[in-house]
Amino acid sequence: MYLLGWCGGKAYVRCSRRASSPDVDWKKYWLAAGVDVKVLYSNFVNYLVGNGWILVRRSDGHAASPVLDDSVNPGIPSSYLEFMLNFISLTNEDESRWFVSIDEFAGGSVGAFSWNEFEKMSLGSAISDADVEDIRKFWDEHLPILMAVGGDYQFVGLGRNSGAVVYGIEPEFESVTKIADTFDDFISAAIKGQCDDLLFGR
Repeated sequence: MYLLGWCGGKAYVRCSRRASSPDVDWKKYWLAAGVDVKVLYSNFVNYLVGNGWILVRRSDGHAASPVLDDSVNPGIPSSYLEFMLNFISLTNEDESRWFVSIDEFAGGSVGAFSWNEFEKMSLGSAISDADVEDIRKFWDEHLPILMAVGGDYQFVGLGRNSGAVVYGIEPEFESVTKIADTFDDFISAAIKGQCDDLLFGR
């Protein structure tokens, strides 16, 4: 086990723990606390852009959001669906880090890396049927939302059922560490500069 960085005041390290958290209506929690999640997400996008990320807004002359096929990509958490409404693409300057978009999940965006690229890499290196089963089970639960390919391949994933945010890195993408209980917790920590290693590689 070794230290890779910090997010939300927590160290994220290489390990094999697959943590989860109870299903909680965090949008209701934020609204009760007087925080509009749309404002929260907008502030986060502005934070990224202010630190060199490139935003292409969905409202900047682009068509409406594509329809997601639930049979292909079921159970995308509502928090991330709402966040994705902010953009067509959201990447750092050299496009080595990006948040996965609605268009990518819907199969309408062509790039060097598909949204499930790391799952395919893991399946390609599996050495037994048991490995294949474990890999599929992991990715059935965890949705990659942030991908990084500048250096070691890394991702931030969101639990479809638990809502927990996890961090993984090659070669064992499925050996992850929980870095936030919810997507909104992750966003809040990031705005405070607590996830800069993940977002900016620093």
